[in-house]
Amino acid sequence: MMLGAKQSKIGQLILVETTVIGTIASVVGAIVGCGLTGSIGALLMQHMLGEKLHHFSAVYGPAVVATIGLYIGLFLVAGVINRLALTKTPVLQLLKGDSQPNRPTLKPVSQILQVVFGLSFLVVGYYAMSHIKQLNLAAIPIALVTIVLGTYFLFNAIFVWLVVLLKRTNWATRGLGNFTLSQLSFRIRNYTKILSIVSILFALALGAITVGIGFNRQIKTMATANSAYSAALVDPSTKTNHLINKLNLATKATYSQKETKSTVYYNAGEFGQHPFQATGLGETTVFDSAKKIKIGNT
Repeated sequence: MMLGAKQSKIGQLILVETTVIGTIASVVGAIVGCGLTGSIGALLMQHMLGEKLHHFSAVYGPAVVATIGLYIGLFLVAGVINRLALTKTPVLQLLKGDSQPNRPTLKPVSQILQVVFGLSFLVVGYYAMSHIKQLNLAAIPIALVTIVLGTYFLFNAIFVWLVVLLKRTNWATRGLGNFTLSQLSFRIRNYTKILSIVSILFALALGAITVGIGFNRQIKTMATANSAYSAALVDPSTKTNHLINKLNLATKATYSQKETKSTVYYNAGEFGQHPFQATGLGETTVFDSAKKIKIGNT
């Protein structure tokens, strides 16, 4: 059928096939992922946190839609790239593509350089993530680029080298050893790419779990560090005041203020009656009318 088809038709079939399979895989993956998250994921996070998670939901609609949409977009891009590449490839070469090996050749200098560069990139990436307080948001793109490159270089160098060296040992001549190694070497470079992607996806998943656990543990700290007041209302309406009066409040303070373009003025006498409280990390500072108040700098 391929021998009788036009190049444009072959490219169209490749694009449609890639998109359809990618869409089905994304939907199935999202369903299976939500199922595993609701069962194994909940138990894992409960074990790591040491307490039962309340209101935990394995399905979050916007995340599911965003994930499926992202992967469909990636498969569309891959389909377009494959279409452009395959339409320029002779049909006979396409037919024999699966039977053409991608055998590795051992190049010691190249392999050593890849190991060195891979380790160096990984060190830089993990250093950036461990010093995110100093590097701020710059740590994320640095780690994203260096860890991806480092993972690929390291896997590509080590596994190619390992397969070639194993084929030179006595173990390769025993049983199915030579057959197994030959199958690996047939597509080893493609396998290293897949393995790199899988390891990066695992890292992303663990990173997301770690961020979630970090947010959970920061709840108490953030709640006590923001302000001594759970709510501050400016110019409340009559309806709002009516609703406030129905609340059972531990503390209620009213301060008059006047704003200009660069300054906010308060009545010092009101601070004498109700000292303003600003909460820091683990401590509460009380300001009276005799002290200058700098809101936000505690």
